[in-house]
Amino acid sequence: VRWMGAFEYGIFVGVWVAAVILGGIACLGFQTGIIRFISEYRTSGEHEYLRGAITGSLSWAVIASTLIAFAGSAGGYYFSDWFENYYIIPIYLAAICLPMLSLQEVQDGVARAHNWAGVALAPTVIVRPILILAAMGIAILAGYPADAPTAMIATIIATYIASVGQFVWLASRL
Repeated sequence: VRWMGAFEYGIFVGVWVAAVILGGIACLGFQTGIIRFISEYRTSGEHEYLRGAITGSLSWAVIASTLIAFAGSAGGYYFSDWFENYYIIPIYLAAICLPMLSLQEVQDGVARAHNWAGVALAPTVIVRPILILAAMGIAILAGYPADAPTAMIATIIATYIASVGQFVWLASRL
């Protein structure tokens, strides 16, 4: 709040919270369903089904969330009169985060199914927020305005780094 001011921070938080909620919905329940399938396939030794369930859930989450992001962006464009103009750019930028948010949700489920709490929680709960702060701090030091669009760009950077890092960490353990 101190960097951005209450007004800009309010815009950022409103859009970011909506994106996080939509990211959880956009993965179509795979983030929790995968836990059951991993347990079942590991116990029964059906490794080809295990690989298929993990790959399929990650793929479908990214595909569905990407389609939702495109649809939401198109809706934002066509119904931009329904929003105050200062929300439009942050909403478009939040749409860029949506596939990685959904990917991260499903990766959390895959890691939790394997009892890898660090792999499940650290990227989402620790790494991403720290990276958001770091990217925003760097942007401000570089002379960018401390506003909601800058915060969303910092969030895009942080979300992609945390999601890809979690993917690499998870893939190395699988």
